[in-house]
Amino acid sequence: MYLYIGHGSGQQVLSRQALQSARIKSAALLIGCCSASLSPSGEPLVDPHGYAVDLMLNGSPLLAGCLWDITDKDSDMLLIEVLRLLGDREGSLSECIQKSRKYCRLRYLNGAAFVVYGMPLSISYL
Repeated sequence: MYLYIGHGSGQQVLSRQALQSARIKSAALLIGCCSASLSPSGEPLVDPHGYAVDLMLNGSPLLAGCLWDITDKDSDMLLIEVLRLLGDREGSLSECIQKSRKYCRLRYLNGAAFVVYGMPLSISYL
């Protein structure tokens, strides 16, 4: 699993140019504000682009991240619970994120910011 914890999507650690040669084949969990947000290019809502799309086009079968700015405490609490559930083999990464949203203080704001793109994968595939 490719795990990034920090500000934004992690482009400062793994740039788009480096990403093209890295060929990531694992799931990506980006714990940062707007890490999974997409921007329209060309025709609105038809051709979105962003770092999340770049990761998936370069081999990542699944990406989890945040659509908007969130508080650090809630992202920490969600990540801790997601990793605990994954370690206990409590389902796919998507299911673990869904179950972990209740640990956010602002679950309907910060918890709802976490989304998953791609195929549902369980821990045996991560």
